[in-house]
Amino acid sequence: MVETRDTRPVINRFRDQFWPLSNFYECEIKFNGMTYKNTEACFQAMKCKTDEEKIQFTLLNGANAKKLGRQIKTDIKEWDAVKDYIMLAIIQAKFLQCEEFRNTLMSTGDAVLIEGNDHGDKYWGVCNISAEGLNKLGKTLMLVRDRELNRKFHAGDGMYIRPISTPIDTLVTRVKAGYYRYEPSSELNMGIAPLLLDKNVSEMFTIVIVMEPEFASGFTVVHGADIIAVALKVGSKFGESDIGNVTVLQTTRNAYDHFIDLGVKF
Repeated sequence: MVETRDTRPVINRFRDQFWPLSNFYECEIKFNGMTYKNTEACFQAMKCKTDEEKIQFTLLNGANAKKLGRQIKTDIKEWDAVKDYIMLAIIQAKFLQCEEFRNTLMSTGDAVLIEGNDHGDKYWGVCNISAEGLNKLGKTLMLVRDRELNRKFHAGDGMYIRPISTPIDTLVTRVKAGYYRYEPSSELNMGIAPLLLDKNVSEMFTIVIVMEPEFASGFTVVHGADIIAVALKVGSKFGESDIGNVTVLQTTRNAYDHFIDLGVKF
């Protein structure tokens, strides 16, 4: 552990007491009807199209799962569009199911988590040799940790944040009825549609709404407008299977601005 200039600690290797933060850490993860020995195996299995292909990953440790995952034929563009969301869903499942991981992650407080590595992974981590990398795994871990901290956080009188697990079809109905005002971006990531339709992982998506007294229906979407837009586009398919939920965080405008000033990420 090292210190940054702003005194925040930085954990830049998932070893020793921080080993549970690694995707190679052995702990059972139940995901989409199968049980894996570690999150790396679970993640690599999501590249597969059939359960017959996925089941081989249930027997593997992290290193062997990663090796086998490289052999799975995937549409690179489609996989790149959804892999961050899949990783988030798997890490969230690990947080809920693995006490050792949950305790370790929460013990890091506000530390910056960096998946430092010596094998040149500049997407999920930061290469120790070049000091370059997007650190997507570290950011995902911090997101899961900070969401839990946010749920427990109260900023004072009239300032709150309340998580509501909301069925997606209910969300769509409320949007169509004009209860939520939102403005999606011009280009939508339709790659997330299958995840919204999967009740086992849909709740990883978060939508933040704030109460607006001047707005007749009362709420404006300040985070997650694109998720709503995709849900509206695929809404007709929700009747074909069991409906999943998304997390709607309800708060006030003052509280939302306060959380943003504190650096809270939604």
